[in-house]
Amino acid sequence: MLGKLLKYEIKATARTLLPLYLILFVVTVVNRFLNPFEILENAQGFNIQILVNVLSVILYFTIAFSVMAATFIIMIQRFYKNFLGDEGYLSFTLPVETWKHVLSKLLTSMMWIILSILAVIASIIIIADIDSLMSGFSTFLEEIGTTFGSGIYIMLPIYMLSGLTLAILVIYNSISIGHHFQNHKVLASFATFGVFYLFTQIVLVIMLMIYVIMNYGSLAAAPINATTVPNAGILLGTVIAILLLMCIGHFISTNYFLKNKLNLE
Repeated sequence: MLGKLLKYEIKATARTLLPLYLILFVVTVVNRFLNPFEILENAQGFNIQILVNVLSVILYFTIAFSVMAATFIIMIQRFYKNFLGDEGYLSFTLPVETWKHVLSKLLTSMMWIILSILAVIASIIIIADIDSLMSGFSTFLEEIGTTFGSGIYIMLPIYMLSGLTLAILVIYNSISIGHHFQNHKVLASFATFGVFYLFTQIVLVIMLMIYVIMNYGSLAAAPINATTVPNAGILLGTVIAILLLMCIGHFISTNYFLKNKLNLE
C-alpha cells in the first residue's frame, strides 16, 4: 500500500512541478544563447540589448526561485490538505497505517526537493562557464578533503540527507502539534517550529562545545583558522547520529498526533 501512496503522491505533485522544470529548462537554454551575464559584465552603457539581457537574467532567477519555493509550498500544502484539511477524513478512512501516510509524504517531499536542487544546479552548469565551474568545484572538494579527511566524501551526503529529512519532519511535526490547538493553529505551528529549531541548535552547539573541549582542552584553545579538523569522522558521525535520533523522534511524534490527537474541526 505504501507503493500506491507514493505513486499517487508523485503523480499529484508532478502536475505542478514538472511544468516548472520545463519552463526553467527553456529559460536556461534561452539564457545560454543570449549569454546575458557576460554581456552585462562587459556593458559600457544602456541600450535595448542591455534591457533585454537584464530582463532575461531577472526572469531566470525568478523561475529558479519559483521552482524551489513551489517545491517547499507544495510539501506543506499537501501534508496539511491531505491530513488536516478537507481531505483528512478521507485519508484516514483508507485501510492504511498512519505512519505509511507520513512516510509517503516524507519520501515524496525529499525526492522533489532533491530534484529541484539538481534542476537548478543543472541550469547553472548549462549557463555558466563549465571549465571554471568544474575547476572551482574540484578545488572545493580538495579543500574539504584536506580539512576533514577522505571520509567526508561519504559522510557529507549522509549528513545532507539527514538534515533534509529532519527539516521536513520538523515542519510536519510542528503542523501536527499546532493543529491540535483549538485556536490560532497556524500561529501555534510557527511557534512550535521555532521551539524545535531552537532546541536543535542548542543540542548541536552543546555537542560542538564538548567536541572542542575533548580535542583542544578548552574552548579558548581551539584554533580559529585550523587547516585540519581532528577526529572529523567522529564529529560528523556524532552529528549524523543526533540528526537521525531527532528524525525518529519527530516521525514518532507526527504519527502519534495524527493517529491519536487528530483535530479536523
